[in-house]
Amino acid sequence: MNYGAVTSGNLFLEFVVYHPTIAHLISEYLISNQTYIYDQMVATKDKFRPVVISRSLFPGRCNFPFDPVHSLFPWARVYNKLVEVNEDFINRVSDKYFEYWIKKENASILHAHFGTFGVRLIPLKKKTGRTSATQIPTV
Repeated sequence: MNYGAVTSGNLFLEFVVYHPTIAHLISEYLISNQTYIYDQMVATKDKFRPVVISRSLFPGRCNFPFDPVHSLFPWARVYNKLVEVNEDFINRVSDKYFEYWIKKENASILHAHFGTFGVRLIPLKKKTGRTSATQIPTV
């Protein structure tokens, strides 16, 4: 892909050319015992352009400023109640939401947090044709 000459007035283009976008796909962002996800994203900002795409947001995330964060539901409690009512519907809606933001953010790598969620996202990975990795935490 040829982006042409990069000038000092076009720093965002220069960043995109040399820093691929990695989409961190997570069901609920940012649960208090998962702040290492934030640490990973901040630590790799010099090599990647990290983006968060989640189903819902937890209130504690305000202590960990990060942008961009795209979330289908702004409140975890609403999301959890809706999953109880109709999980299959929520899965279909969130898959469309994730697909939209993956394409809009031009993510070249998908990083799913965590194992079971990563397995559930395999059809989305195939549909978007992106490279993917799934993080499986150890205890």
